[in-house]
Amino acid sequence: MEKLSTNQKIWAGVAYIIFFLPILISGVKSDAFVRFHVRQGFGLFISSFVLKFLSMFFILPLLILIGLFTVLLPLAINIFILVLLIKGIMSALRGEKDLLPVIGDWADKKLKI
Repeated sequence: MEKLSTNQKIWAGVAYIIFFLPILISGVKSDAFVRFHVRQGFGLFISSFVLKFLSMFFILPLLILIGLFTVLLPLAINIFILVLLIKGIMSALRGEKDLLPVIGDWADKKLKI
C-alpha cells in the first residue's frame, strides 16, 4: 500500500460530502486515490437522488395504502445513504480504497472522473 499524505486522505473524505470540490483543486485532481473516492462519492450522490426520486414519485403513492411505510421508506433510504457516507469517509481517512456496498463497483467502473 502506498504512503498517503494527510492532505490526500482529507480531500478523499471531502469527496463524499462535496464530490466535485477535489476535482477543482489543482493539487489533488490528478491523484488516483482522491479520484477513486470522488467516483465513489459521485456514485453515492447519483444513487441517493435516483432512490429518493423513485420513492417519492413511484413507490410512495402505492404505499399510501399501507400508511406506515410512507414514513419508514424515506427514513430507511436516508439511513442507508448516511451509513454509506460514513463508510466512505472513514475509508478515505484511513487511506484505503474500499468500494461502497451496493453502488461502489458501478461507481468505480462507470463514472469517468
